[in-house]
Amino acid sequence: ALGDRAGPVHLNFGFRENLAPDAGPVRDAPERSSAWDKAYVDTPQMHRWIEGVSPRSVYAPADRRLDRHPVLDELVDLARHGRGRILMLVGSLRSAEEALLAEDIALRLGAATFADITSGLRQRPGTVHYADRLVRCPLLRGDLLRVDAVVHVGGALCSQFLNKFAKAAAARLHIRIAPAGVRLDQDHMVTHHLPCSLHALAEALLAHNLPPRPSPPAFWKKLSEAAGAELDLALEVSREAFTEPFVAYSVSQLLRRGAR
Repeated sequence: ALGDRAGPVHLNFGFRENLAPDAGPVRDAPERSSAWDKAYVDTPQMHRWIEGVSPRSVYAPADRRLDRHPVLDELVDLARHGRGRILMLVGSLRSAEEALLAEDIALRLGAATFADITSGLRQRPGTVHYADRLVRCPLLRGDLLRVDAVVHVGGALCSQFLNKFAKAAAARLHIRIAPAGVRLDQDHMVTHHLPCSLHALAEALLAHNLPPRPSPPAFWKKLSEAAGAELDLALEVSREAFTEPFVAYSVSQLLRRGAR
């Protein structure tokens, strides 16, 4: 689990219940059943796993450089031809360098960037502003927008709404970029773990000759602008009252240009 090539470890536990997908009465308690609720097993991720031959999550070998890997080639193919909807989730970042690398990766993938409050990127020009508010709209649910790939960099997300959106999206590719030996998948959404640095991923995308593209995509850019206009109107009444929301919004507007 903690070696140079860290990966999943299989553990055996003597549970009374049968393990899914085997259902049946619980040992020594026949009135109970070990059948799993459909909410847990009737999901796109579970169906892909049951019907396929690949593991539930694929762990690439740990290395300082990101060698060619089938999932990276697939991600690059989606980005190169612009035929896929790519979402990038950004959690907490450790330095300004990582922030710049995260922005570069998102631009080369042509991804819509949802930045968590811990990332320091929420007011950056290439980020989808008010993302955790936008995804609360019933028309912008993850299962309706058909996201093809999710790339998660940085730490875990604090926003329950961004996590809920990513889980509902059930993307065919959900790639977690994190150092080797790190397990950050509390909702069991990740299909591929790439244990590498952001620098290694940025270099790999550069090696594939992926040019930076305008970000965020036009769809999310228009939604961000519309949300900003509505917020301006909602806070207009607070300009004389000098309320806490008005102060917070005003400070965020002053910091937006080039600040993190």
